[in-house]
Amino acid sequence: MLLKTIDKERYRRNSRNVYFAIVAWLILVTLASSTAFIYLFSDPQNDNFIYNLAGVVTAVLGLLVIWSQLKSRSYLADIEYIRQLKSLLNRINRKLAKLEKAAKTGDINAFISLDYSYKASRLIWELDNNTLLMSELQIREQKLSDGLAKFNLSIDDKQFNPEMLSAY
Repeated sequence: MLLKTIDKERYRRNSRNVYFAIVAWLILVTLASSTAFIYLFSDPQNDNFIYNLAGVVTAVLGLLVIWSQLKSRSYLADIEYIRQLKSLLNRINRKLAKLEKAAKTGDINAFISLDYSYKASRLIWELDNNTLLMSELQIREQKLSDGLAKFNLSIDDKQFNPEMLSAY
């Protein structure tokens, strides 16, 4: 997955609208379907918890169907790209200790994976205005640059392939 430039204002506007729509969908469909289930199947002696739960499940399943149909639309393209990028970063972060250990021995794939992780993190944090961890990220990037210089290696984030992570 190549890193790409994303218009911050458009991303924030679209993601805010999508999050609002998701919340509205979940509330409205849950209430409507729960009410319908209670009206159709409930009796006064029993608890309605199962019907309320069925309403929530109905809303979530409907949301998943709608998302799978709409995620390729241009309006949602950046949001889906960032979702996939965050998922990939989670995979990298689960292997971070092993990657850092391998980088200390000069493993070029570890360097490539770490470089990709740092650049992707910077992209996401800048989109989300998360400046708290930027100084820590700069320190990690400097350590990466020092390690590359130590082993006389040259890398590019375009070299990253998620399959590299299976070795760690």
